[in-house]
Amino acid sequence: MSQETPESPDTETLPDTPDAHQSLAEVDIKPRRTISMIWLLPFIAALIGAWLIYKGISEAGIEATIFFESGEGIVPNKTQVVYRGLQVGIVKKVSITPDLQGVNATIELKPEAEALLRETSKFWLVKPRISVAEISGLETLVSGNYIDVQRGEGKPHYHFNALENPPPVDPDTPGLHLRLQTKDLGSLERGSPVFFKKIQVGQVTDYTLSKDNNNVNIRIIISPKHQHLVQKNSRFWNASGVTVKGNLSGFKFRIGSLTSILSGGIAFFNPDTEKTSSPAKSGDLFTLFEDFDAADVGIRAKIHFDSGQFLVEGQTKVVYEGLTIGVVKRVKVNKDLKGVTASILFDPRAEPALIEGTQFWLVKPKISLAEVTGLDTLISGNYIALRLGNLDNSKPQRVFTALAGPPPLPLHEPGLHLTLISESLNSVEVGSPVYYKKIPVGSVQSYAFTENNKQVSINIFIKPEYAELVKTNSRFWNASGVSISGNLSGIKVHTESITSLLTGGIAFYTPHGRYRHAKNSDQFNLYDNYDDAHQTGIPINISFASGEGLREGTPIKYEGVEVGKVTRLHLNPKEPGVIVKALITQGGYRLARKGTQFWIVKAELGLAKTQHLETLISGQYIQAKPADPKGKRQYIFKGLLNAPMIKTTTQPGLKITLTAPRLGSIKEGVKVLYRDIPVGKVTGYELAPTANQVHIYLNIENHYRHLIRQHTRFWNTSGIGFDFSLFSGAKLKTDSLESILEGGIAFATPNNHEMGGLVKSYTKFRLHEEPLDEWLQWTPKIPLGL
Repeated sequence: MSQETPESPDTETLPDTPDAHQSLAEVDIKPRRTISMIWLLPFIAALIGAWLIYKGISEAGIEATIFFESGEGIVPNKTQVVYRGLQVGIVKKVSITPDLQGVNATIELKPEAEALLRETSKFWLVKPRISVAEISGLETLVSGNYIDVQRGEGKPHYHFNALENPPPVDPDTPGLHLRLQTKDLGSLERGSPVFFKKIQVGQVTDYTLSKDNNNVNIRIIISPKHQHLVQKNSRFWNASGVTVKGNLSGFKFRIGSLTSILSGGIAFFNPDTEKTSSPAKSGDLFTLFEDFDAADVGIRAKIHFDSGQFLVEGQTKVVYEGLTIGVVKRVKVNKDLKGVTASILFDPRAEPALIEGTQFWLVKPKISLAEVTGLDTLISGNYIALRLGNLDNSKPQRVFTALAGPPPLPLHEPGLHLTLISESLNSVEVGSPVYYKKIPVGSVQSYAFTENNKQVSINIFIKPEYAELVKTNSRFWNASGVSISGNLSGIKVHTESITSLLTGGIAFYTPHGRYRHAKNSDQFNLYDNYDDAHQTGIPINISFASGEGLREGTPIKYEGVEVGKVTRLHLNPKEPGVIVKALITQGGYRLARKGTQFWIVKAELGLAKTQHLETLISGQYIQAKPADPKGKRQYIFKGLLNAPMIKTTTQPGLKITLTAPRLGSIKEGVKVLYRDIPVGKVTGYELAPTANQVHIYLNIENHYRHLIRQHTRFWNTSGIGFDFSLFSGAKLKTDSLESILEGGIAFATPNNHEMGGLVKSYTKFRLHEEPLDEWLQWTPKIPLGL
């Protein structure tokens, strides 16, 4: 049974006809176009990929390299990088450097640790450290070694050099950070304790050499609860080990704590003799003294003495106006072994006396014919006295040089205060008299080395009533003892008073002339003896490679006339040889000029040459050859051991230059022969400027100068010539015996039609080794000069 659907009034029923079916088939149904959801999947995947890439990049580790001298204890993918106890990275790779001098460890840090990679950041390897001073890094026995880092400042940096040891304590660490300076480190090391009254209150954090490498800079930290103990005037000393000091009066021991004995340590105290000072601040610099005694309170100064005799550590006092103001703490021999240095600890109240100009000297008992002083020291002991400098305008000073005795009287003392300079003190001493015509008119006040320590400065005082006797041309000499001088012509003895024989003395005289009177502080030379003081001239110095045959009094000659003499000889401090001090008494202003030559003349004995035999009796002498009178003044010369070579001579004649491949036996003075008759001589020789030949200089006497023509031939006549062959046999060639012994030069001139014209001076010829037979046959007729 079918169910019919009621027709809607609005529905129109189409007839069921073929045309109706055809119209239904022709209806075009077009769906609405929209984006399919499947196309969203690639877009979502791209976003996810970009996010993953961003996250990978943002969370990727930051690489850096650290150079280590050794890779021991560093394991890739295991050794961690730690900052303040937290892991911030890990070692990824370890490789040897190209120069094989170490290893590079490549580390990877977490992104949040990038701020650790700065120019001044420090990295070091933490591993177990066990010593007497410290035990650290024990946690690495379980966890393994790790790389620790201390953050630095500056720009980002990605390559570092590892430290061998942990860096100093971070300046931001709570506590008082101080700097100490000392001469050497001793047994101190990082971690060594710092004590106050034998209670540890801090430790050594680091040490380095100073910039000049002369001192050691030490950094320490005092714990916060003890930092108030350090004052501005605190004194630190090295408390390491056991200190033992002793002398004939006994021994003294000082022992630190057990820890300081084993590992070294530093102690400090606050002087109770000074006013309380303000608390120290971080960064303050203190001196680290060698031991407790060196750190004792007071003002330290040093005084150099010529000798340590009579200086006793801890006993010799410094006395001023009868009051003790200091004491000798230590006496050390100077590094150059010249004298000693006494370290003095002065009472702080004596600080105004430690200024420029203050003078110190050792007072000890002295009994002599000249004086009796210091008898009070027989009971109280030797002491150091002083005379104050100018308190108004002088600067502070801490190093002084002691005088040999009391300083000279002050310049405002009536009289004449003079200074004498001498090569040595001889027997002069403080109190020695000064004579004028054997009458005592003054005395020696003091003496000391000059600034360069090469001479002696002697201060003398002339009594007011005799002051006008001294003028600027006065000459002083050492009048001590007996002066004896002599030679083959006789002996001369000179002496002053009996007092000067025993105690030493100085004498002077004033030559005639218009000279001003001497004034205070004028300086004079002190001559060695009476003769030196009475001889006038120009002093010069001549250095020779050897002083053999020279002595005081050796004459200096020019053209056979004595023009000076040697006054003193001493070793040359700068080079091998001697320095001759001489006095030019004649022609001084011509000889004391640049270019003057000096050489030693001595006897020569030989087959070839014998000369200066007179020096076997009279002794050697120094020959002088003056320079050009227009030359500059000069007083220091370099002497020659032999007479200088002379290229040309001032003697009249024809000057000829010969060239030869070698000198042979030719020497200065060798004769030039013509038909075996001497007509000239060799005046000198030297290497040619190009050094490929020798130039030999001849002087032909004017009487024979016409013998030299353009085609003249020269040859060497020295020695013996010997030719041999199987066919011609042996042939011996020789000249005169004289030329065999000393050498010679001969020449020949061609016959008249071949000889050529006359030659001028300095014409050059070749020197042949031997003559041709043809040359020996030449017989020119040449008129000789008049």
